[in-house]
Amino acid sequence: MKVHRLIQSYFSQLKTALILSTAIESYQVTREIVKDLEGYLRIRASLIDGGQFDIFIYVISNQEISIVKYSFHWQDKDKKLVMRWDNAPHHQELDNFPHHLHLEDETKPSTEPYYMDILKIIEDEMTL
Repeated sequence: MKVHRLIQSYFSQLKTALILSTAIESYQVTREIVKDLEGYLRIRASLIDGGQFDIFIYVISNQEISIVKYSFHWQDKDKKLVMRWDNAPHHQELDNFPHHLHLEDETKPSTEPYYMDILKIIEDEMTL
């Protein structure tokens, strides 16, 4: 399989997960670039409760996908932050730098998230 097909497949799986998610009302790909060894995807999803879920992911591939940069930003219908997972190179004081989780009033250490886990968190919140 050509390397760029791995990236296309990864992005397709992510978009399929959005389609199948009970929390996602609709989504729009605002930017998608797939090259031989790298890929960039930006998505804006509308949630069933009126909130929004923005995805930014930059990957590289050489036989497997490696996530270089990411941000998964979840906000409520009033545009107030619920959670954001990202690996921007700030918060060097946190364990597991650069991975971290922003909450409304604090930033916590995190691990590199998997989009299916984040969707599960959002879905669970929607069913409360």
